[in-house]
This record gives sequence, C-alpha cells and structure tokens, in this order.
Amino acid sequence: MIHTAADSFNLPGSSHPDDHISSDGEAFPPQRVDWEAMRAGPNMEEYLRNAPIPEYSDEEGISMPLDDLGEISATDTSVEDGENGDHAGDHHEEPEFDALAAGLKEISNLGKFTVSSHKQGNGVEQLRNDSLKTYWHFDYQYQQSSLLTGDRSDGPQPHKLTIYFIKRVGIRDIRFFVDYNEDESYTPTKIIFKSGTSENNLVQFATMEMSQPSGWQHVPIVGAGGGPDGNTLVSYVFQMQILENHQNGKDTHLRSIKIYAADTDAPNVELGSTHHPLPPILEQGRTPPFTRLLFLLNPGSGEDPFEAQLQIINLEDAPPYEALSYTWGKPTDEARDYIWLQGYPLPVKPNLEDALRSLRLPTQVRRLWIDALCIDQSNLDERSRQVQYMRLVYKHAARVIVWLGLKTSGTQEAFLAAERLARIREYTHPGPNAAQLDTGASQQLMSSMADDLPETCMIHLNEVFERPYFNRCWCVQEVVASTWAIAKIEDLEMSFLDLIASLVILARWKGEISIHRPYELWNLILMRRQATMTQGRPKVEGSIGSFLGLLERTRTLQATDDRDKVFSLLCICDEGLNPVLALTGVFDNNDSWRIRLIRRGFTRINNFVNGLAPNLNFGRPRALRPDYKRETVLVYCDLTRFLMRKQPRILDVLDHVQHNEDPDLGEYPSWVPKWFDQRTCFVFKGAYLAGFCDGHFRYFAELHDIPVRDDPVQPRVLSLDGYHVDVVQKTSETFDFGWGSRATASAILDAWDQLFGVSIAPRCGQNYRDGSLLDVAFCKAVLAGVLGSIIGHSHLLTQKHGGLNPLFDDRTRRPPEELDEEVRDLAETFLTQVAEFGLPLTADGFGHPGREEKLQTFGAGARTYSNNRRVFVTRGGRVGIGSKMMQPGDDVVVLFGGRMPFIARPRGLPRGQHWHLVGSCYVVDDELMWGKITEKVRSNRGGPPRVIFEFH
Repeated sequence: MIHTAADSFNLPGSSHPDDHISSDGEAFPPQRVDWEAMRAGPNMEEYLRNAPIPEYSDEEGISMPLDDLGEISATDTSVEDGENGDHAGDHHEEPEFDALAAGLKEISNLGKFTVSSHKQGNGVEQLRNDSLKTYWHFDYQYQQSSLLTGDRSDGPQPHKLTIYFIKRVGIRDIRFFVDYNEDESYTPTKIIFKSGTSENNLVQFATMEMSQPSGWQHVPIVGAGGGPDGNTLVSYVFQMQILENHQNGKDTHLRSIKIYAADTDAPNVELGSTHHPLPPILEQGRTPPFTRLLFLLNPGSGEDPFEAQLQIINLEDAPPYEALSYTWGKPTDEARDYIWLQGYPLPVKPNLEDALRSLRLPTQVRRLWIDALCIDQSNLDERSRQVQYMRLVYKHAARVIVWLGLKTSGTQEAFLAAERLARIREYTHPGPNAAQLDTGASQQLMSSMADDLPETCMIHLNEVFERPYFNRCWCVQEVVASTWAIAKIEDLEMSFLDLIASLVILARWKGEISIHRPYELWNLILMRRQATMTQGRPKVEGSIGSFLGLLERTRTLQATDDRDKVFSLLCICDEGLNPVLALTGVFDNNDSWRIRLIRRGFTRINNFVNGLAPNLNFGRPRALRPDYKRETVLVYCDLTRFLMRKQPRILDVLDHVQHNEDPDLGEYPSWVPKWFDQRTCFVFKGAYLAGFCDGHFRYFAELHDIPVRDDPVQPRVLSLDGYHVDVVQKTSETFDFGWGSRATASAILDAWDQLFGVSIAPRCGQNYRDGSLLDVAFCKAVLAGVLGSIIGHSHLLTQKHGGLNPLFDDRTRRPPEELDEEVRDLAETFLTQVAEFGLPLTADGFGHPGREEKLQTFGAGARTYSNNRRVFVTRGGRVGIGSKMMQPGDDVVVLFGGRMPFIARPRGLPRGQHWHLVGSCYVVDDELMWGKITEKVRSNRGGPPRVIFEFH
C-alpha cells in the first residue's frame, strides 16, 4: 500500500486523512501547507534560530558547505550512467530506466549522506557506490548499546537515511534498490519519506508498504506541490525512515538510492522556478532596462510567514517603488526563514529577514526592489545584465531604504545625536560661498546646540558607523544613485545624508584622521550631494570621481565576490558613465574648449552607434563591462591595462600595487593591484614626475601588446619601456608605528641604526651623495619628500577645522626648489629636536613653541607614507623608501609615464629575462624624482640605456 503526498497534506481531490504527520518538529514545507495547522507543533522559529545542523563522523558521505541555495543547473549535476531498470512494488524485472530520455539527471552527488547507524564496512560508501552487491547495513545492536550509554540518542528511533543538499533542489524522481531474495529478514517492508530544511524540521510526503520487494522501488512524489504541474518535491533535506523489516527483522539492508531532478539542458523540460525569464535582448535597437519588482503580499506582522510575487517591469515606466540597500551578511550565515516567492519557498538570510519584518505593512501590499530576490542569482548572464541597470534601479526608486540592522540599547540616542549634529554642521560648515565662522564662534555654537545631548551619544553614534553596512562596496552606488535615501533601524528612520553629515564632528570627537577608513568616502558622497558643500563639479552627472580614485577610496570596503569591487563602481565613476573620457583625457585634467567639444562629439557618436543594435559596446572597453563569466584575475588584468592605456597613458595605477606576500607567489601577475586586499600603506600620488619629461611625445607611457579592442597576446604579461637606476643593497625592518610622537620617533631612530649603525644624536655629520647631510637625506626618505610634507599639513588642517578629507593644498603649485627646501626644514627640525631633547618628542616647555607645528607635520607625514614600508640604501649610495616586500638585490627602475620610481625584481636567466613588480618607491634624488634623467633618456642626450621591462 502506498500513501502519496496528497494523503499527507489533504490536497484537493484527496479524501485521505493526514495519518502520518511528522513528529520531528514543526514543518518547513517544500510545498504549500496549512500554516495554522503547523503552528500547533513545537516552536519552529526557536529551532530555526538556535539549532545548527550537527557535525557528523565517519557515517557521513561527501562533505560540502550548505550554502548557495539556488536552482539546479548544468554546472551543478551530472547524469550517471549504468542505472538498473525502473522497478515498482515487488516486481523484479522491469525495462531499463533511461533518465536522460525522461529529461532527468541524477543529483545524489549534491547531497551529504548520513545514516543513523551502520556496521563497519557497510555504511554510506557502500550505499553510494554503483554496485548492487554492497549495501548499507543498519546495526541494531550497535544502536541499542549506544542508547544505553547515551552516546547517540535518548530513545528508540527508526532506521534513518538523511541527505542534506547543498542547495534547494527540485526532485522529480526517487528510486531505491532492495533485494528480498538476497536479504530476506533484512529487507524493509514499511518506509516513510520526509522533506524539509533540516532533520528536525521535516514534513512527511509519502509512505510505502511492501511485502517481498526485489529491485528498484519508485517513491511516489506526485502531488508534492512544486513545479508547474505540482509534481516536483522542492527540498533542502530528504529523509528516508525504515519503520519495519520482513519478519520483524532488526537490521536493514539498503543497496542503493538514486535521486533525480529535471535536466535544464534537456529539450522540452519545464522546471518550476521562482524567477520567470526577463524579456530577451532585442536583435536591433535599444532594449528597455527590464527588471523585477517584489510585491510583498499577505500583509502581516511579527513572525507571520512572508509571501510575495515578482512582476517584470521596465524601469523607465515603473510604478512607484522603494529600493532596499542592505548587506547580505556573512557567507556562512544560514537562512533561518524563507519567503513564498511565486509559490515556491526561497530561503532568506537573517539580515534580509529582519528587514522584511520591519518593512512589511500590516494592511497593505508594499512594492520593493531587493537584489537577492528580484535578480535570479543563479543566472550569471542575468546578473551581468542587471548590474548594468543597477544605477537606474536606485535612481528611479521613490526612495531608497538604507537598512542598518536591529536596534541596540543606544540606537535611539545615536539617531537623536546625528540629527542634532547635522544641524550643527549646517551652521559650522556652510559651504565655500558662505561666510565661515571663526573657530571660537564655531565651538561656542556647537556647545550650546549639543548641551542637552547625553554624554554617551557619541559612543552610540560611533557604534552605528561600525555596522557592516558602511563597509560594503555595493552600498556606495545605491546611495549615490538615489534621489532620496533614509536610514532605517527597525522603526527608527532619519535622512541618510543627515546621518553621514555627523561624521565630521564624530571624527573630531574621536581625535583621529580617517585616512584609512571608509568615512572619507562617505564624506565625499555628502559633499557631492549637498548643494551648499561642493568639491568642484564632477565631469559626468551621477559620478563621484575617477575610476582609479574610487578604487583607492573603496579598498577598505568588502564584497562577497572580488569582481564586485570593480563592477560596483561602474555606474558612479567618470569612465564607467562616459567611456569617451578614456579616449580624450589630458594631463592634470587641463581641459580646453576644444577637448570638451571633441568629447561631446565622440559621446554622440557612441550613443548613436550603440542604439543600432544590442551589445555592440561601441567605445566601451571590456574593463568597463560587467561579466561574471570572466575569471576574476582576468577582470583585474583587464582593468589595470585599461587604466594604463586610457589617455594620456600615465602609470598611476601601478602605484596601487601593494603586496602582502612575496610577489613570486599567487595566481595574480605582480603588476596587477589587488583592490580586494586591505590597503597596507598609503599610495604615493601627486607632485613627482620621475617618468615624465618636457617635449612632444605621443604618449607618456610606452606600452607593448596592449590593443584597444582585442585581447593581448599575453594577457598576464605587461611590457613597457623605462631604464635602470640602481640596485638595492640594504633595507631596514618594516615600519610599524605605534601610537603617539614618541613611538614614531623611536621607530625612525631604529631604522637609522639598522641601516647605518652610527649615532644620530648627537648628529654624525656624514655627507650624502649630493653633498647634503646623510641624516637629513634619511629623514627626507622617511617623509617621502614633498608628499609627506603635503599630507602633514593636511593633517594639521583636519585637526583645526574638523574635516574628514586630507586635501592636497596649493603647495603642489610651487616650484620644486621651494618644496624641497620646506622638506629639508622639516627634517632639520626633527633632527634638532632629537639631538637637543631626545625622547619624548615635544617642544612644549623647552622654549621652542614654534617647533610644535613642524614636528606634528613631520610626524603625520612620516606615519602616513612610511608605515608598512622599509627604508633602503642602494649600491650607488641612494636612500629611499619602498615596499615592505622589497629585498637586497632588487632593482630601482623608472618606467616612462610613472610619477614614482619602482622596485622591480629580476627573474630568469640571463638576469632580467623577466621581472616582478614589487611596488613604487621614493628616492632622495631630485634630478631623478623631477624627471631630469628621463628627459635625457627619451631625448637621447645621455643617461642610462632604454630597457623594455617584461613584468609577469
């Protein structure tokens, strides 16, 4: 006798009572069920939140992470040949079952098999192999002894086989093999079958009672409820419970089990899906930006189940909707609830579940756009297509809801403080065209407006900005594109721009410069969005800066997929929004009216040609097209080549190469910046022109094998021109500055001792190669010359005025001689202070208050550019500072078009057959740093010979 799914769930047309309800806890249904009935069982919610899936020992089958709960695809499964016949009931001889002809594929390899007990040598491995002569042997005696010792359970249990799938699967056919002729009393005669999301959260869907079965047995799943025809069993966990054996036998033999899903590659096979396909891209003309909207149905509250429908819409003609900006959570976070989507249960991770519960209206349907639900995440083509529309999604939304998570004890206090501080900022930072308050008046106004705020409000406000949202790369685009964004923590809401406006005063309260934190980025967004506070008009509407600048600012942000560090910026950077800029860029952004006219002409041509047919991508390089099918390392190679090839061909991107391990190791070429790695040191940028020179040249950088449209011949090799300068002879230990001026000075003095071994206090008096003092040259190296001076002054401005962004001031406009003299003065001040007073470094109380500002400038510059770097000396007597991964024997080279020299490691025989790029460096050599040697080389007026460097 066979009981079907219709029996268990009282489906329409069924008169059978629900005789076999699961006793394993409240159901997580693989199909539509009566929720009120389910509420009568134990607490499902409590279980889902607290009970992790247990670890298993030698009884396990394959071990796989239980994530990526998507649909079955051709890349996930493979059809196994050699299946035996399709036997039903007690019959042994049946025609051979052809899964491929039935449009099915075997998916047991997607499951983690566990059994409740087994004899040694008769476990999961024997059950899963292709031989029907081996079997799983349930060991009753072992189970009973385990029950007595308390090792395995607290009471009797049936013989269980449980399969945990690594993703949601749509099962169309289940078959298992038993053989009464061989096994007799070991042959099962009564079995029940269950499905759900965990072993303790199952629904029974079928029962089989057999007499003397021999051969393949077919498990009935007709009426399970999933799929277009209602005959698909949607499951995460499948369990087979053997209740009785022939002649009341205690042990069980099960020889094989096969589970099949629809083969999505087979012709004429329909598989139920939560996402109906988007309209195809048109063969001619422009395709509208189609996406899906989520209609959150069945309004409810609390722990009521979610139910929703998806509707395909054109973003340019969409009904009013809200877009959710949130974080997905950690990859290891497991779903604890689900949403009924198009009639199918789809798991949702905890943070999204919390957001949905706060967003759901008690009496109305709510229209939302949520990336995890509106995009078919298992479809790489669709993901790539939807990424191109992401900016439009958030631009056309009536408002963007920034979900920051659940309340904590001080959340309301933090929001109150943020709103008050935003008002304070309006008065104290009114913008460039308004009258500025002096420091005293500003402090007085702040004190009066913040007088009644709780003392702990800044602590709680800081906790809000430490939430994961502010460190996720996709969130940046979502806020930038929005016309109105609100921050939401459960029922608390406020303007998101007001929230980030409080960062300025929060930074002052914390007493730190946020150069290595994403706060700099959020403040930039605020400055772009607020009319009263601008940093200059962006080149392109909707952009907040250049691609390379944003890659640097977002390096501290996180993404689950490393490619998203690139793709998430395409719709908010100059080049991504207008690729023509890559063809018409000029040095130092000195655009003339002619350049602007040419740019407008190219833009119109691009738009016209791309409107003729889909996917032409005329004028849009591969690096500016999101493609989730492209290998991650090649995405980064494409981007690096693009940023070097774009006009006017400057190698600023190579200054972003920062190795955290030996550049000889790893799959990435040494010349490719890994923007998914945390920034270890500050990028050298601005001021110097080591690889530049006066004169008329087609390009600043001379690159080889770097075509505009086609792939390079060697995509992982970079070939470009330059020349040798020197060879590294000795390096210091890596700088790791502690907190405060004393720790900074101590680290600097240690590095001096490691390199030279002579006294610095009193000063040694030795000369450098250019005739200046050696200790002054050493301090200039630690400061990175002009760069440290500029950043040091920016640090003082930040402290005085409460700003977040260290800005390069007009010192870069001064003549090089004047800049170098300022650097020498800072070095002399530091050395004089050390020689006169030793440590700790302070000018207070010594009669030299004028030194304090210079010492602060020197310390801030040194900490910024020397941290996580090494000072080095070359064979030619040059002193400099470079990558922490550099070592004696590395070369100092100059590459045409690079602002800084580079450390390059020769590889292969003869020496320098190819090279590894270690990173950029600063060298105390004015002639080198200001491009005088490069001018000689490129003009053929002397200097080192020209070299083609081939970097791997």
